[in-house]
Amino acid sequence: MKTEATILMLFLSPLLQGQSELPCAMSNSEKTWGPIANAAEYIPDENTPLVYVRGNIHFMLLEEGTQGYPGNFTETHDGLGNLGFTGYDFAKKLIEFANSQMSQNVQMNLPPNNMTAKPKKKVCWILNGVYFHRDNDS
Repeated sequence: MKTEATILMLFLSPLLQGQSELPCAMSNSEKTWGPIANAAEYIPDENTPLVYVRGNIHFMLLEEGTQGYPGNFTETHDGLGNLGFTGYDFAKKLIEFANSQMSQNVQMNLPPNNMTAKPKKKVCWILNGVYFHRDNDS
């Protein structure tokens, strides 16, 4: 579980960091460089381009011969010797899960019976790379 949480945080950290660095961040209905003339122009629609976010997955492994080796998914198995599911498979599943979550946009219900439109999210994760690191000090 600790490993999965670590991988998820590594996976999401570029997105979370990017959120605070966007130049169009709004505060009190203003962009960082001035008032918003028409806030409706910032709502995604069918003309809004899809944003692709590349994600790298890193697996931290113990060195061969140490207690608890490998401690995580590897290039050839799941860390428990199962050859049918590798770190590459887990990384692909993680990206698929992230994309399935990004495709959902639940209707707001504050205040009750709110009829605010729920635009489609225009973000898609792409698996850019899977890396395996062997380090006994982690």
